[in-house]
This record gives sequence, structure tokens and C-alpha cells, in this order.
Amino acid sequence: MTTMMSQAVSQAYNYFTSFYGSNHPASDSVKIETGAKCRRAEMFLTIPKEPPSITNLVFCIDTSRSMGNQRRRESLDKNLNKLINTALKVADSSRKIINIGIVGFDKDAIVICPVTQINSQNVLELQKKIKDYQLNSGTNIPGGLALSRKQLDEMAQKTKNVKQNILVLLTDGGANSHLNKEETLNEIGRMENLEFFAIGIGNKHDKELLKTIAQKNRGQYIDTTLKSCSITSAIQNVINKIQPVARSLTLQAKNLSDNQWYVYKCPSPSDSKCELGEFLPGNKITIDIIVQSEVFQTIAPSKLCFALESDNVTQEFYPFTDS
Repeated sequence: MTTMMSQAVSQAYNYFTSFYGSNHPASDSVKIETGAKCRRAEMFLTIPKEPPSITNLVFCIDTSRSMGNQRRRESLDKNLNKLINTALKVADSSRKIINIGIVGFDKDAIVICPVTQINSQNVLELQKKIKDYQLNSGTNIPGGLALSRKQLDEMAQKTKNVKQNILVLLTDGGANSHLNKEETLNEIGRMENLEFFAIGIGNKHDKELLKTIAQKNRGQYIDTTLKSCSITSAIQNVINKIQPVARSLTLQAKNLSDNQWYVYKCPSPSDSKCELGEFLPGNKITIDIIVQSEVFQTIAPSKLCFALESDNVTQEFYPFTDS
């Protein structure tokens, strides 16, 4: 490798290190090739994993007898199990800690499963508790929310660097008539750093109450009776909250027109930009930049500038410094 090519590798590596942080893998590199018709800069990049983070998630589930409808119960159990399996995969493949708890409420509120860190040793026990919880009369929503908040508060005190507190209310009814609705509204209004979902199931759930609870707590109300919604899609919204966030990468040529360059196996650039797509932490990718040789008749290789953008952060680099 020539001295200039070594400088190119160092330049690209320093760029990626500064862009993705000091934990950038040493195996990532850039390779420069030249040809009669084009020049190519091939960059090998690993999207770094996110730093350790903690998610505390509590389900507040209506356990009144009306939730015993077979199709409804089967759909709820199936989708909660899907969420738990997804949480386990995320925890196993990343450095993320996911704590899950379940509170049930009918005339009373009980802890079905204390907030517990999900792992391969306890996942089956958690799924069994979801399958086996008992149904009773009454719909004590305030009691369920109060106990759910207590579970989240206790876990927050035990853990540091909590990234998310998620509370999911699932009910097919409304608060018992003898309970003040204001009590329901105030139960979760004081919790900070909370993402709240109020999921209404069946035609008899109190839509206005759930909508108001969600609005007061800057949360999301999901009506599964609408054609565009279901228990499956509602739980998927929660699943999306615990999965690693994909990083969208865009490559931009700072001083080239659309027809003078492209990225191999990517769509043609538009306005000198190429959308590389979204990549999850841990993904290994190759950015294969091809530039027409005629470009270098008017632009010195060392002046050819590209910019890689992710999460609204842009860094510039000069890969073609091999001549």
C-alpha cells in the first residue's frame, strides 16, 4: 500500500471513529481501487451497538370476567408472548436490560408478576403467569394504575440510567361507577420519563376515559375496535418501543453531480444524495463508492468530498487520496 493510500485509510478510519465514537471496531477499514473508467472507495463499517440502557415495562391488564372471551384472551396472550420473546431477543443480542412486570385488576388490583429482568431462565415462567391469571368481577382501573406506578417507582429506585418507563393499560370496560374518574386520571399523572399506552378492547370500553387518560399523560390511546387497529397492532406499537432504533444513513457528494458517482447496489443518487437505508446497531455494511474517472480531470482526488449523515449529524471525509 502506498503512502497516499495509507493516508486515505487513516483519514477514513479517523472519520468513522469521530462519527461513531471511540468504541468503533478496529476491523473496519477502507479500500481504494483504481481503474480505467472509474475509481472506487470501498468502506467497511460496523454500526456500533448502543450503550447499556434500561427499559422498565409494566402491563396493567383488566382481569374482569368480560376479558374471558376466548378469541380476545387468546389474541392477548399470543401478542404478549410475542412481546416477551422480542424482549428476550433484544436483551440477548444487545446490551439492553428489559424489566417486565404485570399487574391485574378487577374489583381489586394484584401483582401477577413483579418487575423482573427478562432472560432465558425466567421467560417461560413469565409466559405461564400470563396464561394462568384468574378473572373476577369489577373494573378497578385506578387501583390497577396505582399499583402499576408503584411497580415502576420501585424498579426505578433500584436501577440507574433508566432510559424508558413504559406503562400499558389494557381494558375492555370503564372505571367502576362508585370510583371517581378524577382518581383514575390522577393516578399516573405525576410520573416523569413515562411512555403511556391506553389500549381499549371491545365495544364497551370507556373511550372518552381512556382518551382523556392518554392525553393528560402525553400518551397514546389505541382503539382496537377500529378497522385499522387490533390487539396485534396495538401490542406491536409497544414492541417497537423496546427494539433498537435503526440509524438512517445518507451519503452525499459535496462537489459531484448525479451522473458522476453512485454507490454500488444502491439506488441512483438524487440531488447528489444516496439514501443508504436504515441499519440496526451491530449491522456490518459496505459503502462502495464509484466515481467516474473523467471527474478527476477537473477535480483533484484529494478535493473530492463526501458527507455521511446519521441522526441529523453530518461528517465529511475525502476517500480518494490515493494519487
